[in-house]
Parts: sequence; C-alpha cells; structure tokens
Amino acid sequence: MAQNAELSPLKTIDEERDSSVDHFAPIFRMGYQGSKIQLTFNCPPGHQGPFVANLDLGSLLGGKTPLKEAHSPYQQFASGDSMSGMVTGNGFASLPPEIRNRIYRMVLVRKRPIQFQVGDRGNSCSAAILRTCRQVYHEARSVLYGENVFVFTRIPHQTGLWYARYRTEVGYTDMERFFSSIGPHNISMLKRLILVLCDALPADTPGMKPEDRRFTKDPSLQRVLRTLGKYGKLRTLRVELLGKRAVAHIDHGFLDALISVMAEEVKITGKIEAKVETELLDHMTYPGVKPTIGFWNKAWEPRFGRKCR
Repeated sequence: MAQNAELSPLKTIDEERDSSVDHFAPIFRMGYQGSKIQLTFNCPPGHQGPFVANLDLGSLLGGKTPLKEAHSPYQQFASGDSMSGMVTGNGFASLPPEIRNRIYRMVLVRKRPIQFQVGDRGNSCSAAILRTCRQVYHEARSVLYGENVFVFTRIPHQTGLWYARYRTEVGYTDMERFFSSIGPHNISMLKRLILVLCDALPADTPGMKPEDRRFTKDPSLQRVLRTLGKYGKLRTLRVELLGKRAVAHIDHGFLDALISVMAEEVKITGKIEAKVETELLDHMTYPGVKPTIGFWNKAWEPRFGRKCR
C-alpha cells in the first residue's frame, strides 16, 4: 500500500446524492437507519464485490454502553486514539473501537485454516477491506494475520516459459513470495502456522537429481525459514515432515534454518530421528513460556495429517 497516497474524505450516502460532481465510486459508504448501520465496501479490480455489511448496534452491544476493549499484548486492535486525526466526521471511523474489531473479525477471520494452494481463493475477497484506508489497514491486519491459522505446503504444479526445455515446479517459491510481499512487520503478526514439508515428485521435476528433490535441499524453503526466524513471533508452530527419508543430522542446511524459528508451542510430526526432534524442540520453544491450550484442533488431523498434496 502506498505510504504517500492522499486519502479523500469519506462521504455518507446522502452527501453523495447531493453532490453535483461526477466522481469515481467511493471505496467506502455508510448509511444510517435508526439503530441499524449499512456499510458498503467497493473491492479493487480483480476481486469480487462490492460487499455490504448490515449492522444492528443494539444486538452487537447487547444493550450495553460501549466499553474500550482490552489490548492484546501481541496485536494492535482498534482503539479510541488509534490513527487519530487521519479520518474524521461521520463514518466507519466514528464507530466504537469494539464494534470495528467485531467487524474485522466477521470479515477476516475464518473458522478453518487458510491453506495456500492453487485454486484456494477463499480469502481473496474479504482481505480487500485492507485497501479502504490507512486506518483500516493498520487496525485490521493484526486480525487477519494474528487470528487465522495459515497452512503452507509444496505446490506440485509446473511453471515456466513455453520455449524452455524443462518447466520448473512451483514448489515453495509461492510461499517465499508471500512472505516477501507482506513484509517484516506483518510477518511478526503471524501467530499460528502449519508447515507441511514433502519431497518433489519425479514427474514434476524431470531435470532434477533425486537428492535435490528432497525438501531439505530446497533453497526457497530455507530462505523462508530464516525469514521467520528473524522476524517471526509465533505462538504455535506445527511442522509435518513427509519426505521419503527421515530428517537427520546430515541435513545441516535445513536444520540450521529450521532451528532459527521459535514459538511458544512447537509440534513436529513425521519422519525425523528421535534425537534430532528432541534437539529441535529444545531450541525452537521459548524458555519459560506455558504452551497455548486448545490450539491443536483434532478436526484438522484428517485433512492435514500424512498427506502432502
């Protein structure tokens, strides 16, 4: 998102109707009808939209006076003084902070983990709310990255130029591109991560040696792990090792990158030597931190357990 982009003032629906100048469609519109509020968000080109949220302040607040919501030590939610002076007047920013936080959760938080793979566009539309203005971006991104579970696995599809002799496998390059695009600050907001690591298939990598097909030799994966180790502040991390051979001490390049990633709770499953697993758990878990209770949902096991693709 451009840092120097100028933001146009927000307008209500009535103000837009009274305006005699033909402007582009606004990003955000808001209309009142008694205790009910209608929010309309226009999505950028290439995304589905616009989407409309009909809110009832009475049901959201439960008949109580809005109170300032407690701040999480890990996240930066909407607060009464957040991004003050950037957006004024009647609009979304005038809603109480706890109402804005509930809207962000309704739009951005998914019940099931977000798995990055070809054809999974379940979160492409809802994430467009981050493009409305800088205030919404800074308030909502902690909800998107901090309250969802992200799953990354190898993508077996091939890509490349049409005249190339061999087409290359996507593998973990899309995973590396994702972490590079969101930046260090958003990486630090990720709290729940699942990594499903497996070897490449000969049919997807015809020009590659058998030893180089192992995920422990993948340079993109090692760069991602080092980036997570440098900027990540994870609460829970699950790593599934589904290669043909067990991870051992000889895989020093992969182990050096993986051991740099730390979390409050770490779980490693799959093919790995027992001594190596013990050493990884000792180094990757924050000392003196109690594990988060209730993160590992048994309903996820049939979907992500023992399957790489």
